[in-house]
This record gives sequence, C-alpha cells and structure tokens, in this order.
Amino acid sequence: IEDFAGEKSIVGLDLAVRIDIAARVSLFKREIDGAVHYYAFPHFYLPEDALTEAKNGKIYAGWATGGYIDLMEGAEIDLAAVQDDILSLPETQVVEEMAYDPWQATQLAQSVRAEGIEAVEYRNTVPNMSPPMREMEGALASGRFHHPDNPVFNWMASNVVAKEDAKENIFPRKQVSENKIDGMVALLFALGRAMHKEDNEKQYQMIIVG
Repeated sequence: IEDFAGEKSIVGLDLAVRIDIAARVSLFKREIDGAVHYYAFPHFYLPEDALTEAKNGKIYAGWATGGYIDLMEGAEIDLAAVQDDILSLPETQVVEEMAYDPWQATQLAQSVRAEGIEAVEYRNTVPNMSPPMREMEGALASGRFHHPDNPVFNWMASNVVAKEDAKENIFPRKQVSENKIDGMVALLFALGRAMHKEDNEKQYQMIIVG
C-alpha cells in the first residue's frame, strides 16, 4: 500500500458488533493502457472472545498471529478504534469518501464527517451490489483486479455465492453462517461508489463538450 501514498482511495466499511469480523477495504484505481485497474487493500477487526466462541475461532487465531486480523479486547468490536483507524488514513492516502452500510455505522459516519472525510451511505441491496459484482467479474477475468494476497480476504472471496434473479442481477451471499464474506461486501461498497463517481464524471464531461 506504500506504493499508493498520496493517491485517491474510496474506503468500504462493513461493520460487525459481537463475535464477528468487521472489514475495511481501501480501493484505488489506476488507468493502464486505457483500462481501469483496481487495487484493494483489506483490513480486518475481530473481538478476542471470538477466538473461543466462534466456530472458526482457531482459524481466526492463526490469522491474528500472522498479523492479518486486529484483535479487540472483549466480545464486541471497538467502533471508536475503527473510527480512529479511518481518521488516520489521510496521513498516507487521499480518502475521497467512505462507503458504509448504515447498520451500526451511523454514529461512526457522523464522526468521520465531522473530521472532514465524506461518508456515503451504501445499502447492501441487490440494485446497489449487482453492478459492482458484474464489474468485479470483468476485472477478474481480464486481470484488472489486484490485491495483496491476504488469506482472510482470499477465504472470504471463496465464500461468496452469486445467484441471478429474473433480471440477471446478482447479489453476494454465503452458504452457511460461518462462511464470512464481510471483506468482499466492503470491497463491493467501495467499488460501487467508484463506478458511480466515474459515471458522474463522464456525464459532466459530456455536458461540457456539448
């Protein structure tokens, strides 16, 4: 991520509270030979009590030892600590905005806004999630998606199940509760907002040309 110092990012945030993983993903874009490439850097948080209470506790413990998960004392995610992490991001990257699901994140979003970071509500719905999932399909197939090979992120990606509805929309799901996908949800929040901003920029350019 040091290679992206000073570059613009969109942060996706998928929170959890008790005995579950919370995920934050910083997403960067670069244009290479006329194609948009995405670079995702995930960060994970977990209450320490999950190591003994969650079905995946032993796996989580190994990832925490390896530095891939930040452990938080007790049974709940420390939202204040997550907030502090987000507020420290502008020291190394330009945070264009933070995309978040309003569940459990309203107060955090207000605090982030007060410190000058734009926070945009991004609900976990089919209309919101299908476009970035389709874009992710294309980026993966064409080698335009890049990540640091984080094992937690990889595991969550492997847990994502996508089913089409009658209108060919797709939505991220998981087969069983212990198969977490929070990192991918946070990524799709950020990617959805990146696509929205790109569309708005194109429309603005068309208006200027006209």
